[in-house]
Amino acid sequence: MTCANWIVRNARKEDFPRLIELLKVTDLFWETGDTEEVFAKKLAFDPDSILVLERMDKIIGMVTTVYDPWASFIWHVAIDPTYQGRGLGHMLAEEAERHLRARGTTSVNGYVLPSNRNSLSFLKARGYTACVTVVAMEKVLKN
Repeated sequence: MTCANWIVRNARKEDFPRLIELLKVTDLFWETGDTEEVFAKKLAFDPDSILVLERMDKIIGMVTTVYDPWASFIWHVAIDPTYQGRGLGHMLAEEAERHLRARGTTSVNGYVLPSNRNSLSFLKARGYTACVTVVAMEKVLKN
C-alpha cells in the first residue's frame, strides 16, 4: 500500500536491526521473541506477518501479526516517536487488519500489558474491546 509517499510492505531480513531498534525506543521490545533469528523464522513461516511503514526508504513503523482463521492477533504496532501523533499507527494497523481480513480471519485480538496505557488507548480507539479477564502464561522453550 502507498499513501502520500508512505509505503506499507512486507518486512525483509535486512530490516530486522531497525525493527528491533523501533521496538526498543517504543518500549515494546520482547526479549524472547524480538530477535533477528525469531523474525527470520516468522517470515519464513508467514511472509505477511511483519509489515513495515516507510517513507523515502526509512522505516518509521512496524506491526507484527499472527494469522489464524479462528482468531488472529496483532502485536507490536510501533511508530518511531518522532512520527507519532499523525495517524500513522492507525494507518498501519488498518493495513494489518485488511491483510488478516483478506485471509479469512473471523476476529483480531491484541495482547497488551495493563500498564501500557498508550497501547490500550490505541486499541480502544480502533474499536477493540477488553475480553474476559484472563491470565496469559508463557513458557520459553530452549533449544
